[in-house]
Amino acid sequence: MDGADALRGNRRSESTDMDRQFSRKILFFNFFYSLIMICYHANATVQFENVIVAGVWTDRILEIINQMFTGQSGTYFFMLMSAFLLYRDITPQNALQKVKRRVRTLLVPWLLWNLIGLISYHPFDRDIKSVLFDYLASRFCGQLWFVQALMLFLVFIPIFTRVFRIAVVREILLMLVFILGYLLYSGALPLRFIAALTSEQFCREVERVLVHLPVYCLGVYLGLNMADFVISETYNAKHRKLAVLGATLMIVASYLPSLQFLQHICFMLRSAALWVICSKEIFGFEPKWWMQISFYTYAIHNFILYFLGKFVRLSGIFEDQYASQTISVGFALAWRLCMTGAAFMFVVISAAILMKYIPKFYELLSGGRMPQRS
Repeated sequence: MDGADALRGNRRSESTDMDRQFSRKILFFNFFYSLIMICYHANATVQFENVIVAGVWTDRILEIINQMFTGQSGTYFFMLMSAFLLYRDITPQNALQKVKRRVRTLLVPWLLWNLIGLISYHPFDRDIKSVLFDYLASRFCGQLWFVQALMLFLVFIPIFTRVFRIAVVREILLMLVFILGYLLYSGALPLRFIAALTSEQFCREVERVLVHLPVYCLGVYLGLNMADFVISETYNAKHRKLAVLGATLMIVASYLPSLQFLQHICFMLRSAALWVICSKEIFGFEPKWWMQISFYTYAIHNFILYFLGKFVRLSGIFEDQYASQTISVGFALAWRLCMTGAAFMFVVISAAILMKYIPKFYELLSGGRMPQRS
């Protein structure tokens, strides 16, 4: 079942076209937030410890721009959209098939990318037990932690499909989950018992998953109860100005830390707000093939950034900066943007080579997400 089945009646031919726009919008947003995640990880402080802000107004502007790339709004979007697409047309008859497909598209690439990470970082001077633990904890491909989370959330399908269909209860539960997420994020509710049983690092990884649980639950809620409303974008058709105003205010609030709880909620929903602002009518174009490799981009970009950083350091280009471990905020911003551009260029080149010469391997790495070339 696709989105066209959700829009019935005399408008069926029109809704089919609108659903095509909805799909294009998803592809573009996945592409956009993949780039944002590269920007997030292309952090100059990975290579240099100190970033100096001189205090003049130009430095302040550069600092603000640089900080705009430090939010993890991309992972929140992936969680939200993954949950929505899973639950928007789920039934008792197709639930098992959906789970099987998700396992195939998530588990196989997760296993392969962690194997690539194991080989790339060659931790062969450690004992087998610690290497195996790090492999299962996805530390050889740390950026795919959210894939583990998505697979874990599949276990709760029977609970989610029942609870989030109960009127009033679902709204109360959703509100409580968002409060819980904020308490974990702010440190007001530390999971010390997990750290005591395992390790501090493992506890932080559990907290990271739980912090993203609210947006996943929101995706479940929307998919089960408001799929037609989201796919048809009724909010943009009838109340366009009000929707854009509300979404804009939410984005602004997400950058105001003094608001604390509200700021965190708006930060988690920043990508959803941008989604509302950008009506799907904008996406009448066919996405290029390199816009359709978002999963591959997200999986490989940290490897590319790692080796690019190694190459730059060995080249001796910034010998003085490496020696002093001190750079300006302008240098940090330029580093982030240049490394992002270079990394994405290598992503596209490597994807093109794999798809041309060993397409089956690329298909495995991307969980079967092969781009369609026009």
